Amino acid sequence: MRKDLGFWPPLPLIIKYGRRLRLTSHDEDSLCAALEHPNRIRHVDLILPSSQLSKVATDMQEPFPALTHLTLLSEDGNALVLPGFLGGSAPCLQRIAFGGIIFPALPTLLPSSSSLVSLDFYNIPQNGYISPEAMVACLAALPRLEMFLIGFQSATSRPGRIRPPPVTRTVLPSLTYIEFRGASEYLEELISQIDSPKLNQIHIMYLNQLVDFQVAQPFKFIDRSEDPKLALLRHADVTFTNRLVSLEIYQCPPRHPNRVPVRISILCQGIDWQVSHLAQVLSQPSTILSHVVHLKLEEFGADEDRQLESVDNANWLHLLCQFSAVQTLHVSRELAGHVALALEDVTEEIAAEVLPALNSIRLVGQLTSSVDKFVAVRRLSGRPVTVVNTRMELKSGLNTRFLNPVNWVNASGVLVGRMLYHIAKHAPSEQEKRGNKRLEDARSLIVEHQEVIHPCDRDAIEVRISL
Repeated sequence: MRKDLGFWPPLPLIIKYGRRLRLTSHDEDSLCAALEHPNRIRHVDLILPSSQLSKVATDMQEPFPALTHLTLLSEDGNALVLPGFLGGSAPCLQRIAFGGIIFPALPTLLPSSSSLVSLDFYNIPQNGYISPEAMVACLAALPRLEMFLIGFQSATSRPGRIRPPPVTRTVLPSLTYIEFRGASEYLEELISQIDSPKLNQIHIMYLNQLVDFQVAQPFKFIDRSEDPKLALLRHADVTFTNRLVSLEIYQCPPRHPNRVPVRISILCQGIDWQVSHLAQVLSQPSTILSHVVHLKLEEFGADEDRQLESVDNANWLHLLCQFSAVQTLHVSRELAGHVALALEDVTEEIAAEVLPALNSIRLVGQLTSSVDKFVAVRRLSGRPVTVVNTRMELKSGLNTRFLNPVNWVNASGVLVGRMLYHIAKHAPSEQEKRGNKRLEDARSLIVEHQEVIHPCDRDAIEVRISL
């Protein structure tokens, strides 16, 4: 390679060495030869044992002025320390991904990388801790940053105390995606100091397994986003597994799990802790939660000896109380019996607190009679609920309300918007006149009865009508 580079024209160089490939002595010599041309190197993408990465880092102490993409991942789990790197300057860098690396010179490098659009620090060792304040200072120097990912190896990487939110927050004008894995205290301090007006996707994995699990900032941070797509999220899935519980909020089922707009997961065992922790996370006031009208509770991959009976009915009800706008509830077979028992504890005094907007419920594998008391209480409180047996019935229970234009307005505003979009774009030719008439009727009713439409849905209606 060294000889060949001397004969070739000075073309840009891309260095890439993948996972599970053993770096031979010949490969190592070729890599060192390529690194002798820092002015030509555009991409460096290396996934190697820490000992071999350390040798590469030694050869990358000087500036690489043309470097745009840098990925260094330690595949053996051993931490690699980079005391100095790239001469402290990388003006063309657009993407950085470090995994299992301690990089104390980070606050020096990032301010020189103002073109950065993606920053990924994965699997940060405990002795590689960087404080939330220092991280925010680094992010403030990156006006073009669109994606930010930060993940720690353990929940012990956390600030000693959580400070009050600052009066003035740092604005990250281009950030659309943030992903976090670590202790809740770290995220609380980090996102309380920043605003991301273009944010449209956030994935959180809490590693805490403590009894005192308190969070206040995630939904405040999301609600500060100005992206109109977040106002269209109407579905929420709560999934329980042996190791974690997760909440996903989306507009329609994404084709790829990484494209879910909002995902909050808590790594803890025991469904009692999972229900309790998730309820605490969701207990903060949230605009995005007030948009959710479809809720699904399900369990995947549980051991046969997993004891669901240990969950207090009050904890289930506390979780369900967080979804004040939900109109349809689907509960999987594994959870249906336990949720049914909890709903039977609903009295007329608290009927307005537990899923107050609910009109249809599906409890897979359960008889309708399993929630007779709940249904009766809801009827007496003026909030009738229909128990259905199929997924189609669950959907139609909400859609049939739109047969009459007057009822379109009485339902959730976003569903009016969806119906308007459907009529305007998909009406068969022989029904175009009827569809257009309904469209005009609905427009008039929206203007006439704005006070009936959920205020949080008005922007969604305007977006749908403009399509």
